[in-house]
Amino acid sequence: MVQRDLLEAWRNRVPADAPNQFLINIQPEQVEPLKQFFAGRGYPGIELWPMARGRLTAFNGKPVTADSFDDPETRRWINREFNLSWTERFGDDNRLVEGQWWDASAAGKPWLSVDDYVVERLHAKIGDKLTLAIADREIELEVVNVREVKWESFKPNFFLVTPPGTLDSAAGMAQYLTAVHVGADQRGLLRDLIKAFPNVTAFDIEATMNQVRGIVDRVVQAVQFLFAFALAAGACVLLAAIESTRAERVRETALLRTLGAARRTIAIGLVTEYLVLGLLAGLVAAAAAQIIAWVLAREIFELPYTWSPLLWIVGAVGGALLVVALGWWSLRKVLDTPPRVVLSAGG
Repeated sequence: MVQRDLLEAWRNRVPADAPNQFLINIQPEQVEPLKQFFAGRGYPGIELWPMARGRLTAFNGKPVTADSFDDPETRRWINREFNLSWTERFGDDNRLVEGQWWDASAAGKPWLSVDDYVVERLHAKIGDKLTLAIADREIELEVVNVREVKWESFKPNFFLVTPPGTLDSAAGMAQYLTAVHVGADQRGLLRDLIKAFPNVTAFDIEATMNQVRGIVDRVVQAVQFLFAFALAAGACVLLAAIESTRAERVRETALLRTLGAARRTIAIGLVTEYLVLGLLAGLVAAAAAQIIAWVLAREIFELPYTWSPLLWIVGAVGGALLVVALGWWSLRKVLDTPPRVVLSAGG
């Protein structure tokens, strides 16, 4: 059940109508024709994002290279060009962490919005200045806000964003990109797109996601095998624990029957004992599973996780039934053993 909850949370993280086609290498003069192309095929209001490339050359006035950082991931990240964009309004897949959003009045100002990944890598904060080599010149930009990007929306997003007009020198060299959701019954649209815009490159993200889902399904099958093995091993240990006390329980039952206890009364006592033990074991297992799943979801996979009351019910009932069944199977002959046999053997 925990496995299912985690997988469902992962699958639900990507909306059903998330973009599955990324289009890049769109030239500035193709922006309006491309919008018209999609509008004529039932995709009105398609949004395109400008993109320029730049390299970080200085941080707070100090030159930086890959050797300026100890973290291997930061070195790899620094040792390449960044994709930058500009906008006057951020989408709902960007959450403000620190600072203030800008509006149309910020056009042309040397401001910079950074994703929290940049903060993690560079330890940047509000007021820090990043110098970027863009096109044929360098420009110094001040960090004015920090964003957390919801990358699972599959909409185009950027680590570094400026207000419109700030990167005018790179605007003429910019390319545009967009993302759309194309249904399985509309794949002919992509053929028409390539014919009309042969320079545009389309990336089929859905094919990649299907491969990921296939890998996850195979991993799930392996986990299910391990789960079945662990459950069988646990049942064996439980049965061994019950068997280890078998002789003692046989003697106790014989004494009770000698003192006049009815067979039904003894049976109810044994079942009740195993029922309580199984109930407690199931509740402990359910609690441990929920806590581990919550830690995995929040700290490892960064997924939303909802506590499931059903898991506690199934855990308690399942544990009780399992322990009662194994206990009764092990001690079913105890009640049928004549007291004189046990007492004479003990004597």
